[in-house]
Amino acid sequence: MLGAFRRAGVSHALRASRALAVKTTSQRAAQWIIPSATPITQTLRSSFHTSPVRFSISAAQEAENAVPTTGSQELVNFSQLQGKIDPQFVDNITRRMKITTMTDVQSKTIAYTLDGSDCLGQAKTGTGKTLAFLVPVVQKVIAGLPTSRFAKQQMRAGDIRAIIISPTRELAEQIANEAQRLVAGTGVQVQTAVGGTQKAMHLRKCQNEGCHILVGTPGRLYDVLSSPYSGIRAPNLSSFVLDECDRLLDDGFSQDIQQIAELLPDPTKVDRQTLMFSATMNRDVLRLVNTMMKPGFKNVKTIDENEAPTHMSVPQRTVIMNGYENGFASILEMVKNYRTNYLARRTEDPELRPFKAIIYLNTTKLTNLAFQIFDRLLNVPGDFRSGHPFGNMPLYEIHSKLSQAARTRTSQQFRAAREGILFSSDVTARGMDYPDVTHVIQLGCPRDRETYIHRLGRTARAHKKGEGWLYLHKDEKVYAQAKLAGLPLKIDRSLETATKDMVNEETNEHIEQIKNAAQDIHPDERTEAVTTFGNHAEGVLGRYAMEGMKNFAIHGLGLKEAPYFRGGMQRSHGRSGNRMLGGGGGSRGGYGSRDKYGSRGGFGQRGSRDNYGSRDNYGSRDNYGSRDNNRSRGNYGSRDNNGSRDNFGSRSRGGVSDAMFGI
Repeated sequence: MLGAFRRAGVSHALRASRALAVKTTSQRAAQWIIPSATPITQTLRSSFHTSPVRFSISAAQEAENAVPTTGSQELVNFSQLQGKIDPQFVDNITRRMKITTMTDVQSKTIAYTLDGSDCLGQAKTGTGKTLAFLVPVVQKVIAGLPTSRFAKQQMRAGDIRAIIISPTRELAEQIANEAQRLVAGTGVQVQTAVGGTQKAMHLRKCQNEGCHILVGTPGRLYDVLSSPYSGIRAPNLSSFVLDECDRLLDDGFSQDIQQIAELLPDPTKVDRQTLMFSATMNRDVLRLVNTMMKPGFKNVKTIDENEAPTHMSVPQRTVIMNGYENGFASILEMVKNYRTNYLARRTEDPELRPFKAIIYLNTTKLTNLAFQIFDRLLNVPGDFRSGHPFGNMPLYEIHSKLSQAARTRTSQQFRAAREGILFSSDVTARGMDYPDVTHVIQLGCPRDRETYIHRLGRTARAHKKGEGWLYLHKDEKVYAQAKLAGLPLKIDRSLETATKDMVNEETNEHIEQIKNAAQDIHPDERTEAVTTFGNHAEGVLGRYAMEGMKNFAIHGLGLKEAPYFRGGMQRSHGRSGNRMLGGGGGSRGGYGSRDKYGSRGGFGQRGSRDNYGSRDNYGSRDNYGSRDNNRSRGNYGSRDNNGSRDNFGSRSRGGVSDAMFGI
């Protein structure tokens, strides 16, 4: 039933006895470095790519405190690269990709890496670092070929010139897409090697089309490089890139990276450039630097220590709901308010952008259910001719149950969209770069502080504005206060739907629209979503979990009965039954044909949904129009003061003061 979107060696050499020399760039200026005239001796070359050793304290201090290197030329625009890199690359960046001005990390990194130097870059995600390392990589690749005109003759899977390692499939696909845009028209071939995809298919692509640049995740890269039957080799490797180093190490890929490095050519015999990027510089990252980089590498730091991190600077609002049953309708009200008032507010704030949001949910089934409900919304419940409340704004979903191809397609579509909503599990929470996301919305408290921060990091990227919204059950506040203390969260009371007593049948337009859409989804699917969400809610709501899930199921999703739960949730409420999950919903046979719960045909053909579906037919809602005929329910954005909202305000619910938040 799931669809992608709605219509629309290391060689064990001698350990160096001295600390590695490091050159550090200026925070403000980016200059060209003239290659050193002093050759690196064989003795010094044997000091890198060793077995893991402790990065010396003096080297770490030197990386932080070295005197900035000076030069003669500052890079500001990509047009300045004319004469320094292949002209096709400059044309692709400025004309096809429509990027003219360099970001800070691009200016500094490109200036210091075109001479072939190793580089350690410290930069946040969303600052343009992908292009920062791709420019020197593709230039080294094409410079190593006889001429760009003969590049296709060199397309052999056994002659890979660059390897780029990323911690996740989505990030690897994102990097590969950017690389393909950059090398368009040059004959340079980019391929991927990521888990969760068909290995044989990718190997055939490499063998049939050739591969100059291979982008992948650590496990799959080691798999294809170590296999004697894959034909994937890199005897002339010129570039080795580790992106998101801190995440690679946090995710336990240290050994995989070591094993991959051991399969690559001896760096004392092949002139290889190593580029590493990390948002943080902890001891593990510095140890990896010592293992991988040549002496005299450049250290580029573009993070201002005085600049507040995203999770402390982005406006963050918290909506305290009467129950989870209020969640979908409250989000619907907020989205409609923004879109209704967008045009009027745009005249006051020229930087205001169309609504483009990621809605994070805590389980895969709840993610899919939310997508289906919002997909089926009607302005007038029951009247298919009344249209959708969001007009032509596209909706998407992404989670682990989709195939990798479907997830890639969804990411590409949402990335290119001017406006839209992506319903997502945590597969997009770390590192994914979706331009112009205006809102990150989280329904229910995430499992930990780190998850909240990574989700929030999908907005306010590339120096653009954004905001975060967190929707909490009133009995979730104790858990949220413990997990999110210290974050600048403010209570928002602008949404009347959040406090409606739906158990006692209080309602409004938004609630009726959600209820009507939910009835169009098979009861078993609704039951399964409640059941999986209940496993999360038990740890969040404690003794209130059973009541919370019952109200969500019956009053939020229109089920006749709440599903029974196994284990702790039942025992904590003194319930002795042990029925199968979802028993309250009846058997599938009792509902007759599932066609009754199929698509509202008025929105185009939804295609098949085989195995969480490929949904190859996405209907006809491809136009991202802005039919702003939505019914307004309040003036979104006009309540600047929001009463007394300092540190979650002062309203008390469930025995917990709102003032506990933000401490």
